[in-house]
Amino acid sequence: MEELNTDIACIRLGANTHLITVTSPEIAREFLKKHDGVFASRPDTVVTCMISRGYKTTVMSPSSYHWKKMKRVLLCHVLKRSTLDLFLEMRNEEADNLIRFVYNQIIANGTMKSSEGGVVNVRIAALHFVAGVLKRMLLGKMCFGKGREDGGPGKEDEEHVEAMFTLLTHIFAYSISDIFPWLRWFDLDGHQRIVGKAMKVINEYQDSLVRKRMQEYKKKQEHKPPTDILDILMSLKDSDGKPLLSEEEILAQVTEIFLAGIDNPFNTVEWALSEMLNHPEMLQKATEEIDKVVGNDNGTLLLQESHIPRLPYLVACAREAIRLHPIIPFNVPHSSTEECTVAGHFIPKGSHILLSRLSLGTNPIAWPDEPSHFNPDRHLPENRSDLGETNLRFISFTTGRRGCIGGVLGTNMTIMLLGRLLQCFTWKIPKAMEKIDLRSKDDGILFKATPLFAHAKPRFIPSIYNKLTTTTNLPPGPTPWPVLGSFVSMMLNKPAFKWLHHVMEELNTDIACIRLGANTHLITVTSPEIAREFLKKHDAVFASRPDTVVTYMISRGYKTTVMSPSSDHWKKMKRVLLCHVLKRSTLDLFLEMRNEEADNLIRFVYNKIIANGTMKSSEGGVVNVRIAALHFVAGVLKRMLLGKRCFGKEREDGCPGKEDEEHVEAMFTLLTHIFAYSISDIFPWLRWFDLDGRQKIVGKAMKVIDKYQDSLVKKRMKEYKQKQEQKPPTDILDILMSLKDSDEKLLLSEEEILAQVTEIFLAGIDNPFNTVEWALSEMLNHPEMLQKATEEIDKVVGNDNGTLLLQESHIPQLPYLVACAREAIRLHPIIPFNVPHSSTEECTVAGYFIPKGSHILLSRLSLGTNPTAWPDEPSRFNPDRHLPENRSDLGETNLRFISFTTGRRGCIGGVLGTNMTIMLLGRLLQCFTWKIPEPMEKIDLRSKDDGILFKATPLFAHAKPRFNPSIYSSSTQLTGLVSLIWLLLFAGSHILFSLLSLGTNPDAWPDEPLRFNLDCHLPENRCDLRETDLHFISFTTGRKGCIGGVLGNITIMLFVFGRVLQCIHSL
Repeated sequence: MEELNTDIACIRLGANTHLITVTSPEIAREFLKKHDGVFASRPDTVVTCMISRGYKTTVMSPSSYHWKKMKRVLLCHVLKRSTLDLFLEMRNEEADNLIRFVYNQIIANGTMKSSEGGVVNVRIAALHFVAGVLKRMLLGKMCFGKGREDGGPGKEDEEHVEAMFTLLTHIFAYSISDIFPWLRWFDLDGHQRIVGKAMKVINEYQDSLVRKRMQEYKKKQEHKPPTDILDILMSLKDSDGKPLLSEEEILAQVTEIFLAGIDNPFNTVEWALSEMLNHPEMLQKATEEIDKVVGNDNGTLLLQESHIPRLPYLVACAREAIRLHPIIPFNVPHSSTEECTVAGHFIPKGSHILLSRLSLGTNPIAWPDEPSHFNPDRHLPENRSDLGETNLRFISFTTGRRGCIGGVLGTNMTIMLLGRLLQCFTWKIPKAMEKIDLRSKDDGILFKATPLFAHAKPRFIPSIYNKLTTTTNLPPGPTPWPVLGSFVSMMLNKPAFKWLHHVMEELNTDIACIRLGANTHLITVTSPEIAREFLKKHDAVFASRPDTVVTYMISRGYKTTVMSPSSDHWKKMKRVLLCHVLKRSTLDLFLEMRNEEADNLIRFVYNKIIANGTMKSSEGGVVNVRIAALHFVAGVLKRMLLGKRCFGKEREDGCPGKEDEEHVEAMFTLLTHIFAYSISDIFPWLRWFDLDGRQKIVGKAMKVIDKYQDSLVKKRMKEYKQKQEQKPPTDILDILMSLKDSDEKLLLSEEEILAQVTEIFLAGIDNPFNTVEWALSEMLNHPEMLQKATEEIDKVVGNDNGTLLLQESHIPQLPYLVACAREAIRLHPIIPFNVPHSSTEECTVAGYFIPKGSHILLSRLSLGTNPTAWPDEPSRFNPDRHLPENRSDLGETNLRFISFTTGRRGCIGGVLGTNMTIMLLGRLLQCFTWKIPEPMEKIDLRSKDDGILFKATPLFAHAKPRFNPSIYSSSTQLTGLVSLIWLLLFAGSHILFSLLSLGTNPDAWPDEPLRFNLDCHLPENRCDLRETDLHFISFTTGRKGCIGGVLGNITIMLFVFGRVLQCIHSL
């Protein structure tokens, strides 16, 4: 091609075989992108047929139905993301084995003091790692025979790898028999004999194991979840429930995966390290990048696959090695299935297309800046976290229909191999050598001409290398004491949540592991990305709760939903809430109660203004916002749950009475202790002693709950059982009592109902009032935000001197008000950590090993201020940051902050929580003008440190009524004609709607309501005469709405009015 001075050439082999060679990325893209469908086949050769056992695989097979079937198997089952995640622990263990093996080689080849280092054969170490990963993932075992004492491969494994490379050397080498098929029987160049001998080795070690496993699989009646790729291949079924793959197909596919995965990673790393040893500054830069991302804490933190996206320079080094030093000179050949024109040249059907890996990677047009020079910086502007190159400027995993399916796995294996070597050892050129020899072999596979021997010196203390196990992959954390763990440190450093955050700051980590006692692993998380891994990617594993003394007491033996560990009973109670208690129709049923409590809120604040201000309410007065907000939230919950506002007698000013104050105080006592770690939880044998007094405190609070709440529930249940006929439910307690199972027996026991009522109180009482207190505090310090939110309410609801008040139906039209509440939740969560999750099995998250039974704590404080999720001054209150999302709820499923969390344990009451919060904040802003009381200049924004992060001092703010006094003193509220149904009416009242006045109401029809104007109806684009919003009345609406609306439409519009107009027009 150099002699012809061309980027594309045609070499004819024999009579009919056209070999098309390509050195230009632009022309390569024409073949594999523009005409991908034409060149998506493979040549038929003797060797590929032998290795693929009659084309029963993916990479080597020509285009066919069978190729598509096997490609689907790899894409949808073997190499999909969830499968790779399933085998992550195996790859981590092999990365640990790599480090131990290199360390042992240093000991063997250096001095007895490992700290001085020694010379290591990098090729053997790298190849051992790659082969180990593939054997573990494919067959579930590390060695075919007995490995060496130093951790190296045994004789059997060396023979197996040698056979694999024999196949790779001949797999697409042109044989005389391929060009002249009639000579196949003579095997003139010996390819068939050489490949046959290598296949016998494969059969001896690999195939025998696969056949044995398949025989055992067929005998088993029940099968466990897959533990390796062979399990997956054997378990696949077709549409008739029969095995999808035959034994030959499985044998062939296992071999092909070995062949596809064993060459590139180790070759890339050997070349990359060779080049970097000749450029020590590159070696240093890559090592420093790893230390910065992973941490440099003497080996307690080792590189994981999850770190790769944050290591652009390390990835660039690997990409540059692939560009300059490909494993083979040409890409795996493509074959054309029909005639085609490429780059203006005619390409005959059946042509073999060879893209030159060597020439593409050094093409001066694609790489104008010294293309033969090793320079990772040339890849940095792309900021890649993978080794793919879809533009074919070099070839790693190629592209198109025949692109490598295993690109993600290949990238991870390569970067983990190179990264772990650089992180754990200091490398330099051995003595007596000045430069690493960069010549390559010329026998078809372009290995380095001589294996890379390099001097390696351990960077960490010897114990790191000697004791590497899967447990070293635990997240970083303080060194635990024997038996006690870090429990004593946590108890001595109160408040515990501040100590936990301090530990994470010192470790400079987004995930930490604090061991409490001997076996409890407390996993703390401050990164939204890692939080999503826990509650989205591995949601099922972490969908349980820890078993603690206090949660057991409060939930009355785990008879509830939020606090209970995963179980059939938890699922039952969750269904009760989802399908009956908190479904949309139930919430609508109790809307009137919530509206009345919103009215009571306004009257309560108004009365406080009168009491604390002057006798003239128009001048305003100072109000305790916390008491008002808490009174509203508790009132809503009591009304919805039990059908009553108070447990005792309400005070004259509308304040809760002594009984209700005691009840709320007891609830917050439970909330303070509900998930606080107790000595009895860590050391169960001490439960009887109650050393920290939590059981006594909680027991006392539960007595208060029993006195006021439980006694009422028990009385109602007794009355319910005595009634022969049951009326429709009027509150949630009625719903819980009325539920029946499939045998028409009561679905819930008395204890379950008592426990669930308590839990709903606990779940609903804290967040809304706390959010509103903090939101109003922040907005008082930013009066422009207060004004903007109030103006939004006035614009949406109307500002007609209070005759129209905010309703829940307005919330979707109030994005700024919602944004204010979301921002308050982000900056000022009610508790420092989320309700803890517990793992039901071992799992790997963010590259770390999470033991079974671990307690997962997501930091509400840190997630909400994480600079990655919130780059623009995360500690500043700024509702505008939420506006682009245009949210009408307070949920945050991406866990950038936590309100109702997500996943199987996500809060079921998100809609109710949103409505209560926004109604509370919105009504306060709509009905009163707020300002900071004199002589204060700013609202103090410090928070408490006792486990619940209330404002350190209650919010006292000056409130001035915005409407005339009659609005506040009225016992009922007018919210427009549509809301008239919520007026307090006597039984038997007659309701008359004025058809005349509705149709000319200036609020509904502001543009000349007495003038006949058809255009005012056109924006609605209606095809009927109904008016469900009652701006006028035709067929009315609701249960008594006219059933004959459709017939009326047809009669009036079509047969009467339409015909009359038609006839008049024709005259």
